[in-house]
Parts: sequence; structure tokens; C-alpha cells
Amino acid sequence: MPFVPLDSFPRVSAEEQAARDAIAEQLVANEFQDDMPDSSRAALESEYRQRFGKEPSTTQRGFVPLAQQGFLPLDQETPSVLKTVLLENPATAIGEAALNLGSQAIALPVAGIAGLATEAGRALGFTDKSGADVVRQVGEKLTYEPRGEFGKAATDLATKPFQLLAEAGHAAGSKVLDATGSPASATAVDTAINALPMAIGPGIKGAKAVRERAVSPERVEPTAPPTVDNGFVALTDSVPDIPATTLVRQVVDSPALVQKKAADAAMEALPQARSVDEAIGQFEKAVDTPIEPAVQHVVDVPVELPPGRFSSLADESLARLTDVPEIKQEIAIEQQRRALLAEQVAGERGIEPAAVQESQPVAPPPPTLTIEPNQHGNLVIRGEPGALEIAEQGLRESFDGQTHALRKREADGSVSLVIGKRISTEQPDAIHAAVGDINDYFHRPRSDVQPMQPGANYVPLVDHVREAVSETASTSDLSAPIRREQIIKRLASDLGTTVYEGRIKGEKMLGFFRPRVEEVRTKRANDIEVTAHEIAHMLDARVPEIQRAYLNDKALREDLRGVSYDRRNVKEGWAEAIRLWMTQPETLAAKAPIAHAWIENFAKSHEYGPALRQAQQSMTAWFGQDALNRARSKIGTDKPLSEYFDGFWNKFRQSTVDDLHGIYRMERDMTGRINPNGPYESARLSRASASIADGAVRFGYPVKQADGSFKFAGKGLEELLQPVSKNIDDALLYFVGRSANELMSQGREHLFTKGEIQAMLKLRTPERDQAFKDYQAWNKGILDFAEAQGIINPEARRLWQRTQYLPFHRVDQPGGIKGKPGDWAGIQQLTGGTTNIKDILGNMIGNAAMLVDKAVKNEARKKVANLALRPGGGKFMVKIEPGERMVRISGDQVLDALFKKYGIAMDGDAPAFFEFLIKGQPPAGSNVVAVMQGGKPIWFEVGDPILYRALKALDRPVMNEVVKWLGLPKRIGQATITATPDFWMANMARDTLMGAVMSRAGFRPILDSLKGMTSRMAMDQTYRDYLANGGGLSSIFLDEHHLRSKLEKYYRDQKIDYRTVLDTPDKLLTLVESLGDAFEMSTRLGEYKRAIERGENPRHAAYLGRDVSTDFAMKGDSKALGFMYDTVMFLRPAVVSWDRLYRGLAHDPNKGAIAAKAGLMALFSAGLYLLNRDDPRYADLPDWDRDSHWHFFVGDQHFRWPKIWEIGALSSAAERSVEKIIAADPQGLGKDFARILAATFNLNLMPQILAPLYEQGANKNSFTKAPIETPGMENVQPFLRAKPGTSETMRALGMATRDLPEGLQVNPVRAEALLRGYFNTWALYGLMLSDKALFGDTLPEKRTDELPVVRRFYSQEPPKHTKYEEVFYDLLGEAKRLRGTLRELDDMGLRTLADEKEQSPLATEAKPLERAAKNLAAINNEMQLIRRDKSLTPDEKRQKLDALTVERNALMKAAVLDSQQARKGQ
Repeated sequence: MPFVPLDSFPRVSAEEQAARDAIAEQLVANEFQDDMPDSSRAALESEYRQRFGKEPSTTQRGFVPLAQQGFLPLDQETPSVLKTVLLENPATAIGEAALNLGSQAIALPVAGIAGLATEAGRALGFTDKSGADVVRQVGEKLTYEPRGEFGKAATDLATKPFQLLAEAGHAAGSKVLDATGSPASATAVDTAINALPMAIGPGIKGAKAVRERAVSPERVEPTAPPTVDNGFVALTDSVPDIPATTLVRQVVDSPALVQKKAADAAMEALPQARSVDEAIGQFEKAVDTPIEPAVQHVVDVPVELPPGRFSSLADESLARLTDVPEIKQEIAIEQQRRALLAEQVAGERGIEPAAVQESQPVAPPPPTLTIEPNQHGNLVIRGEPGALEIAEQGLRESFDGQTHALRKREADGSVSLVIGKRISTEQPDAIHAAVGDINDYFHRPRSDVQPMQPGANYVPLVDHVREAVSETASTSDLSAPIRREQIIKRLASDLGTTVYEGRIKGEKMLGFFRPRVEEVRTKRANDIEVTAHEIAHMLDARVPEIQRAYLNDKALREDLRGVSYDRRNVKEGWAEAIRLWMTQPETLAAKAPIAHAWIENFAKSHEYGPALRQAQQSMTAWFGQDALNRARSKIGTDKPLSEYFDGFWNKFRQSTVDDLHGIYRMERDMTGRINPNGPYESARLSRASASIADGAVRFGYPVKQADGSFKFAGKGLEELLQPVSKNIDDALLYFVGRSANELMSQGREHLFTKGEIQAMLKLRTPERDQAFKDYQAWNKGILDFAEAQGIINPEARRLWQRTQYLPFHRVDQPGGIKGKPGDWAGIQQLTGGTTNIKDILGNMIGNAAMLVDKAVKNEARKKVANLALRPGGGKFMVKIEPGERMVRISGDQVLDALFKKYGIAMDGDAPAFFEFLIKGQPPAGSNVVAVMQGGKPIWFEVGDPILYRALKALDRPVMNEVVKWLGLPKRIGQATITATPDFWMANMARDTLMGAVMSRAGFRPILDSLKGMTSRMAMDQTYRDYLANGGGLSSIFLDEHHLRSKLEKYYRDQKIDYRTVLDTPDKLLTLVESLGDAFEMSTRLGEYKRAIERGENPRHAAYLGRDVSTDFAMKGDSKALGFMYDTVMFLRPAVVSWDRLYRGLAHDPNKGAIAAKAGLMALFSAGLYLLNRDDPRYADLPDWDRDSHWHFFVGDQHFRWPKIWEIGALSSAAERSVEKIIAADPQGLGKDFARILAATFNLNLMPQILAPLYEQGANKNSFTKAPIETPGMENVQPFLRAKPGTSETMRALGMATRDLPEGLQVNPVRAEALLRGYFNTWALYGLMLSDKALFGDTLPEKRTDELPVVRRFYSQEPPKHTKYEEVFYDLLGEAKRLRGTLRELDDMGLRTLADEKEQSPLATEAKPLERAAKNLAAINNEMQLIRRDKSLTPDEKRQKLDALTVERNALMKAAVLDSQQARKGQ
């Protein structure tokens, strides 16, 4: 160690020495105490006289001067004279320098090696710790810091070269960071350079510079939080009692010898470590101190004038030093700095009545952290050093003890935290929330207020100045009252904020404003004056020109101070000025004319001006109205009509389309878009919680990975129970016995007896043992997933988790959602019930499904909460404290519990009851939600009604039993259409084009759909990952009866026996369902795979897969519309599909590409129409066929492709537009648009249970519009009423009832329509099969377009129906009604009216139409005769029927065209 001569210490001037002597004199004088022993007083007086040459003055007290570093207030600990003498002398200084250098000789090698090893391990994925953090932490722990000022000076002098070396290392590291964006590379360079002194000697000051790089001498570390805000510590101003769980590290302060022994032990342990984490753990164990920074509690707040050495003195102590010549200038600067600070305090406390005004001590303005990305994609946090220290702790709390950040000194000398790129990319919300939470703490309202003095022109609240008066005797003479709630609501709406009410503790505080989240809160409901005050603080925070104005304009500043309730606080003066301007403008003009004029100009020029002016008019009018009207305004509620239309679109979409729209709106409002893996995407993915539970049963328990995505791991429940599937009941009983036996040993089993348990345990087999063991692992995985999502915590989990765990849910155990949205009581510890347990297999899966459901939905809530904690989030919701309530408990019950638990007995009678204040309760209010974190609820008050509805809708209520029964026909009817190969293929054809239009990941039509279908059929890893990350739509596993039947079927022996035979229909149905699901998911899986290939997070990729087509999980939260969705076929898909197109064109990031693709598709459709328009086959097609298919005519072949529902409607509109423009028929175009829109929405609002019956009454098919019974059928008995295409089975049924009364006869055509109305395609195929089975040899040859699947893509000539059929029957019916009307008018003697009616164009066409109808009836009869002719072969029947079809179509076409021509001629 180098020798440091005494003459090397810095010299001081005579003036400085005099100042030091004065300080020393004051120090000794402060040792005098009133109650000190006489002997001690005599010794101290002798020392005083000897050192200072005069008699001591015992009144010379008030502050404690230390060395040049500044002053400490009296309430802090002061060193004794002896300690000062021992520390402040040259010999001690040399010793302290030696200890410092010696300990650093040990610290730097360990710190450097640990830092480099950590970065290497981090690169390999072994650890998330930062090498820079480890270097700093190790160096701090092993380095002795000098205590005395002489020792610090000696150390600084001896180690100056090494400090310069450390600065060079940091400069090089910073350049590497700027060039690469890699904290790992920067740390390696920095650490390597700082390790150079190891080669030249033990004088290593570099370690200290490494750990101090980019950080100020004053540091802040958080202490134990009173509350937890989304994982981040809410900091306190003082050091409270710190619980054992808080990460508190003490500075290592031991002799160098002890440190050297600890370091040697650590160095010996490092080579044996298998990983970096293990090495760090061994090192921590060796030095008996965890690697963490030291705890200090000093905040360094930079202002325009930097803090000086007197910044820590109290105001009173500072005032006493103003006459000391040597320091007078510094004292004046410090006082000026404090005055400026007082002006910059930003709304830390709310408005209070003048009668109880209290001032607060001068405090520095709250520091603020900022966060933004750098050029490399790293998030960078900037702010004063103290705040950055707290940010580091917040990051540690959020990321399992690691900051994932590197400190960096910028070119301007400031300090920043550079966050690792992976964390910056994958978890930006968590970082923003951490920073926001710290800013919230800095800006929170303070409770430690001190007396204050109002300004000279302060004006109290209106009601404290004058009472309201009434000048009328009756309300009949008054107009409608002006209401306060309407004033506040409009002002808040115009300014884009929310005014919260209540939840303010303390009698004196009436309101507050939190700047970062912009939370405006008043204590009393509808308090317009306090609202005006707090809104003013919000304007001050939002509009920089306001603060610039009063800081730069002294006259304005003095005006504001004059009206402030704290004359030192200009910010409160601004808020009070706005309050007066809104409620008493004439008073403000008189008391503070400059402020009044400035606010008037601001209201004229700023965008907020109209809102402020409107509020001023309303508030002054409210205070100016008659006292009776003021009283009336405080009774009841009265919404203006305009309020019902405010936010109409948001209410409409929340109600009808998307019950998560409130989250969608919030995220777009706050971030400008829907973010990948953000709150809205997570909420939408939570709809697949049942499918994730399904996957857990089939593929393995879900695991949350480091990037936030999910995957299945281990065995699925089906697989692990497969070995015991031959007798699942015995296996489950054995499981119950194992669990009950453990509970019995703990005294918690009261349902099963010992004999019953032993009987169940005798069912043991090795396979059942292994299955039970595997179930324990599976269930642990489910619990780990739930814990990772925050709904349970390790402490609570230990209370109920057992080695032989099995869920024992009871048959009478209540279910459903209770309490506040998001709140969950968790899994309760078993106490030993006596009620029967539910079906055990249902318990096993239901328990897992419940945990998965709670976990994924809580993730969505957490992301919403994190978003709300970002700047401006208070508009939507704010964090609040838990509630508390008083409970009364019987005195006997309390004493009994004390005796049982502690053996404490009390004499005498017990009190009637004890009162206990129960804290941590759900806060009161109907707009409160919870977010589970660490198994405990964090509470938020939601100010936005739409957002509250969305958060509440995350847990959709269970469908009412009545609605279930009423919706059964809809579910059956819809399934009979969708669960058919026809629909699968047609839907896939639509979806693959829809995917190509809506895709964000480059979906390739057809090709990617086929790949997706292959993945689904094989249930490969891609399909499993898609399911795990929320891509699934629904699951059967939520119904325990279906669960048991499905799993039992799955586990049965595969041998051919009666059970397998009986299961055949069910297995066939399962296969059909699997095939249908494969077609449905093909496009979604294709999009998911493309997104994964592009590097998207699997959760975001799953969302893209769901959203590439219609997401059938979406629905509004309207109960009335929900009933319609549950009972009307295809209503919800139609509405949601249009919404998907709207979002794609309006909001999606690729909306331009979607619009371009949709436009190209419409252009293609128009071109296709021009190609087909001259083909009579196309011209004769029914309108519904042209609107729903693209038609391609290749020679004599006719192919068609199903149009996409919504974009296809745009294509159809383009086709019809071209058609009507060419035909010069604008009126017809309007009709076409109306028809296309109605067909696309398919808005048949009739519940499915009634729709087929309605069709029977209307005698018309609701889809094709063709009549069920054609004219003329009424002339025969019901059993003979059939069309040429009516099923032979229905004809036979009708014939079998020919001898019954007409009311009991089967009408073939109506019976078939009714059957197909309820069972749709299934009815069609069923009748085809029965016809083939019963009449196969006599049926005509099947047309190609009658074959399943093929009929959706091919049309055979001649067409069975044309557009003229519907028109013909409509004209015929209208003509018949007209003829009947004419006859009735003649019979009534109203010949004149009959003559007028007879002039109608249709009257002359009645006879031709009736003749055509007779000819048509003859053709139909001939068709029936051909079908019954046994002499004809099937092929001959087909040829004759096709020929008659051509004749039939031509007849109707001619009749319609003649009728239309006749009308035009007239």
C-alpha cells in the first residue's frame, strides 16, 4: 500500500478554518444537557475552555454542524465528541485508507469474476441477473468505506488513478452499449477494464467506481410497503418495521481480515458451481450476506438550483446561519432554492375549507421518471438518481429479483437505466407499470401537513361566504333546476377525464388530484367547487404553458399566491383561481385581476376554453338559482336526453357485439391501437379458458413460459388414467381412499369411516398407484400455472395442498360468481365436512377447469390494471385501498377460542360481545373490481361504465335454465346445418378467402387452410400450442355428466364387445365433430402457423388465428339481445361477422390492405358479372344464388364458389351496381342493396322454436321465398299435396293417412318443410337415405347437384329453380286476390270502386297468369306420374323429368315477362 504523507492533505484558508472552528464549537456546546451529572458537566466545561479559550454558553444550541458535507437536523443522531476526535485525525485517516484499499484488493477480483460469469450465464440462458448489478453488489459488500472526513480525503487521494481507470472503463462500456444496444457486452467491457489493476497491485479503487458509475452519492432504496400495487412497492417516507419477506440488505461493515476469510471461502466455492445462479448462491452463503445494494433513504431532487451542502437543514436552523459571513452567500442560495421549490410543488394535497387551513412544510417537487425506447429497441428509464434507485427495486420486484437493466451515464452527465431488449420487447407493460407506480408514489397526497397561512385575498367556498336564499313561495313559479351532477359530468366528458367521489380519509381534505394517472377525486358527491379546484390541477399538469406563465410572470404569481389557501404555494393559488373563475368570476376579477385576465385569455385561445366557459356558466347559474331549486336539484336524478346518446356507439357495441368492448376502447384510447398480447387480446383469449382445460385433460397441464405464452407439458389426464381404464370406478375409489386416509391422520376426515377407507385402500394395484402419483404431478402443474398467474400464492397453497391431494367438492357446495368482479376466495383448507362429495372425476377436472379459467381471466385483468396505472389511466379506473368493516362476535365465543388456543381463562362473566375491525375487505361500491396478485386482491374503482361492464363480462353468467330449453331448438337447428360435410366444405371455401383478406401474417388461401386442417387432424404440436394459447372456441369438459360419459367411453377396453357396438353411433358422432372442427379451425391454424413463422409471440399468434375469421365466442352483454342470440339461428355470427369487417376496415393495423383486397374482390366480381351477363343461364338464376355465389360457366358446365359473407356482400353490391347502371334502373339498385343487406345479416329474428311454425302460417320458405304449398293444392286433400321434388318417404306417409280426417292427414309438402325447418340439412340427408332405402329401385337417377358436398360447388342443367318461379307465384297470388276483390265489390254494389280497381295493370293479366298456372299444374302432375311409372328405368325418368323441368321453367319465365311487358305498355 502506498504511503500518504500528511502534507499531501488539502490545505484550507483562514476563513474556512474559522468557519470550521465555529462549527466545532457548536458541536461541543450541543453536548451540554440540562439533566447531565455535575461531574460530566464540569469535565465538558473544562474541555470547552481549553479548546476555545472562553466560557461555554449553554444556550448556544439549535443545530448540529458536521464537516463540510452539510448539516443535519437536530432530530438526527449526532456523533459524540470522543467519536469525532477518534475519526477526525491523521492516524485514523491513514488506517481507514489502508482498510479501504485492502478490502478492495479482495473485492475487485471477486466482483469482476462474478460479473463476467453472470453475463456469460445470462447469454446462455442460465440466469436473468445483470453482470453490472452483480459487480456493483459484490464490490459494495466487500469494501470498507471510510467513516471520517480525513479518512475519505486520504482514500480519494490514494485511489485517484484507479478512479480514472474506472471512468475509462465506464466510458468504453457506454460506447459499446450505444453501438450494440447490449447491456451484456457493455458490462463485459467495463468489467474487463476495471480488472486491470489486479495485475499491478492491491490498490483497487476501481471496484468502487464500477459500483458507483452512473449513480449519485445519495441513493434511495424502498422499504417495506404498506400496500402492493400490481407487484411494485408503494414507497414510504420513513423506515417502518420491515417484515422478514422484504428484501433488505445491510452494508457489510467488518474488518478486512474477516472479509478476506469470507472472500477466500467464496473463491473456493465458485469453481464447484454448476451454474452462475449456483455460484452466486454459494458466494452469498460464504459471505453470509445476499448480494444486494445497501439501504439508504435520501432523495436527491434536482431543481433549477442544485442542492448545496446546507440542503438538509431545517428552515429554522438555516435562518440562524444567515449572519455567518463565511457561509452567508450559500445560505441565501439555499433559501432561494427552497422558495422556488415551494412554487413547484405539484398538487400533492387537496383543497380544504378556509376555516381549517393548514400549511405543509417546504418540500421538494415530486420527481418524475420518464421511459422511452432507444435506437436499439431497449426501453430507457431516465430521472434523478434517487428515483432510478427506486425504479431498480420496482424492476426487481416485478422480475423475480432481477432488474434486467444496466446503469448508463449519458453525455450530459445524467444517469439512465437501459432495460434489456428481451424484457423491453416482451414485457413493456410491466416496465411501464413499475415506473408509473413509482411516479404515483411521488405524487400521492401527503398526510403529514403542517399549519399554513392563506393568501391575503383568499376567498372561501361559496357556501361559507353566503347562504342560498329563496324569493318564491312555490316551486310552480320556478323553472327546472340546474343539477350539479350534470355540470360535473359534462365538464369531465369535455376534458376527457373522470371525477371520482368519496374514499378520502381525514376530516379536512376535500379532494385531490394525482398527476400521473390524472385521478381527480372529491370527498363529497357532486361538489362542483372542489371539482373545479382539482380540474385546475389537472390542467396545470396537462398544459405546460400554465406553469410557464406563473413561474415567469411575477405579477401573475403574486396574484395567484394572494388567492391561495397556502400563500407559499403558487400551484394551489392557480387551482383556487380557477375555482373562483368558475364559481365567483367577479370576485376573482376584484381580488386578482391579473390572474382573471390571464384565465380569460386562456379560455379564449385554448382548446379547453369552450369546456371551461360552459362549466363557468353552469356553476355560476347553479349557485345563482333559487334556494328551492338548489334543494330540488339534490333530490333524485334527471338525465338529459343528450346523455342517452353520449357514447352511443360504445354502448351499442358493448351491448350487441363485443362484451369486452370497454377494454378495447380503453386500450385504443390510451395507446392508439390494440397491442400484441395486450389487455384486449388477453381478454379475448380468455374466452378459450375451457379449451385450455380441455387441452389439459388431453395433452398435459398448462405452463406459462418466460415470454408469457402457454404450452402443455407432462401427461394429459386421459393418458395418465389410461392404464386404469378397464375399471375406472375402482381406480377413483382407490384415489378417494388415499386422500381420505391422509385427512383422517390429520383429524380432518368426517365423511368416510376407517373401515370404508381401508376397503377403498384394498383396491390398490401398481397401476392405480402410478396413476394416482401421475395425477398428483398433473394437479401440481395446474396449481403452478394458477400461481404463476397470481390467483394463488405459496403461503396459502401450503395450507391446503397435501401429498395425497384430491378435490373433495361437496354436492351442496355453492357455485357461481359471487362478490366483486375479479375477486376470488381461492381454494379453502379442508376442515372435514360430512356432506357427500360430488362425482370424483368431475371434481378432478372441474377443479382444474376452474383454476385455469380464473388464471387466464386474471391475466387479462392484470393487463388492464397495468394499463390504468400508466399516464392518464385515471380516466378509466384507479387503484384504491381495501375496505374495512366492524364485526361483533359473542364474548363467550371469543373467550372460548382464547382458552382453546392459548390456554387463557378469564374469571367472571364474558362481555356480551367484542367488536373487531376487519381490514382487507372488498371496498364498498358498485363499480369496484379486483385483480388477483400473489393470491390477494388488489382493488380498483372503475370510472368508465363501459369498462366496468367489460371487466364484469370476463366472467359471463351461466345461461338460465329456461333460456337453455328455449334455445335447444336453435342449437339443434344450427347444428343440423353446420355439422354437415356440405357446410364444412363451403365454410372452408369462404374462410380461406376471408383469411387471405383479413390476415396480418401473410396467409395463403387454400394452401395454408389445408396445412391447418392437417395439423388439426393430426393434433400435432402446432395445434396443441394454438389451443394452449387461447385459440380454442369451446369445450365439452365443463359439464361433468358429459365429462364422465366421454372419458368412460375413451377408457373402455378396445375389444369388440357389446359396449363397443353400442358405442358405435356415439363414436361416429365424435368423429363427425372432430372432422367439423378440423374444417372450422383450418384457416385459423393456418394463420397461427404463419404468425409463428414470422416470429410472433404464440399468444399474439393465437389471437391472430381467432381474429382472421369470425370469432364465435364474441357477443354483447345485453340480456335481451343475449336471449335472441341464444334462440335465433345464426343471428350472432351474422352480427359479429359484420363487426369483424368494420374493425378490419377501421382499426386493424393492416386496414389499408384489407380495404384494397376487398376492393379488388369487388372489382373481380364486377368483371365476372360482365363476363356472365349475356349468358341466359346466369340471367335466370335466383337472386339469392347470385348474391351468395360466384358463378363460372365452362362450356355446358356450371360451377359456383361460395362468397365470403360480408366482403361477398360488397362484391354482390358491385355486381348489381354494374347491372343496374347498364340497365339504367336506379330504383332497382336500391331494392337490390336492401335485399343483399337483409340476406347478409339474415335478420330473421324469430326464435328457432317458432320460425318453422311461422313459415307454415306464412306458407313461404323464409330463405328461398318460394311457397310451401303452390296455388291449386288447396283443391285436393292434404295427403296428396306434394311438389315434384317432394320426398317419396313423405308421400308414402301422406298416403298412409288417406283414410283419416283431413285434420289428421299428413300433408307431404308441409311435413317435409316442417322437418327441414327444424333439422335442415340433417333432414335433407335423412330423407334422401330413407328414400333410397325404401324406394331406391323406383327413384329417378340422382342429379349431380343433388349429391352431398358437390351440390355446394356445382349446378346441373336444367336448373330446378329460377328467379321467375318466386315472381310468378307472387304475381299469381296478387292477381287472384284482385279478382276476388272485384267480385266482392260487385256483390256489395260498389261497382264504381270495382271499375277503378279493374283499371289496374294486373287485372288484365289475371287470366293469362291463371292459364299459365293450369299449364304448370299439368306439368307437375305429369312429373308425378313419371316418378310412379314402374316401367321406366331411373335414367329414363331423369331424362323425362329434366325435359319437363325445362318446359316448366320456360312457362313461368314467359308468363312473368309477358306480365311485366303488359304493365310497362299501360
